Amino acid sequence: LSEDEIAKIVELCGQAARRVKQAGFDMIEFHGHGGYLIAQFLSPYFNKRTDKYGGSLDNRCRFFLEVVESMRKAVGPDFALVAKYSIHEYIDGGREIEESQLIARKLEDAGVDGISISSGVYYSGIPAVPPHYFPPGVLLPLSEAMKEAVKIPVIAVGRLDDPWLAEKTLKEGKADFIGVGRGLTADPDWPVKVASGRIDEIRKCVACNFCREKLFICQPMRCTVNPVVGREGKYDVIR
Repeated sequence: LSEDEIAKIVELCGQAARRVKQAGFDMIEFHGHGGYLIAQFLSPYFNKRTDKYGGSLDNRCRFFLEVVESMRKAVGPDFALVAKYSIHEYIDGGREIEESQLIARKLEDAGVDGISISSGVYYSGIPAVPPHYFPPGVLLPLSEAMKEAVKIPVIAVGRLDDPWLAEKTLKEGKADFIGVGRGLTADPDWPVKVASGRIDEIRKCVACNFCREKLFICQPMRCTVNPVVGREGKYDVIR
């Protein structure tokens, strides 16, 4: 990317944020992880640029911070912006926790309202979406590290769809919010059942990642334990 192309992308990110707000959403979470564009700028493993966007940590953060500035200008001061990025890339030559803590402080100073943790890049040791052979809460050390670095809220993820573990995480101060993704695919009523004390009725995610597998081969999302996913209009509710 040329610097002019980067500037255009930054501008377009602001326009996208404006449309999100106009559409009635409550928050934007930046996708700064997983080896995609923002992550490539941030990571010393990927970023080999020799201009103002490469080299030092300040330079590698520049694109991310410009995106934040563009979006903030578009949505105003009272709209929530949350940054999600890999706290540890788990790859030789990648970014580790200490540098990610410095990035978090830069984002906090730039007006970001929260940090949502992630891990790894594609083919790294611990992936962003840990499958069943990783224990529930495997990424909690990363959220704890972010809690040490910033005062803004930290969102923990990574097989936290067990309500008891989620509650324990909050009570122990390891995170401020719990992010549940696959658990809501398995059972969209997860929050309602937790709030009403019907935890035994939750259809549990088994972390098989079949949902993601289908998306990567350009097929409709499917779920091992919830066959209605993507076909709710046809099959309504399964009991």
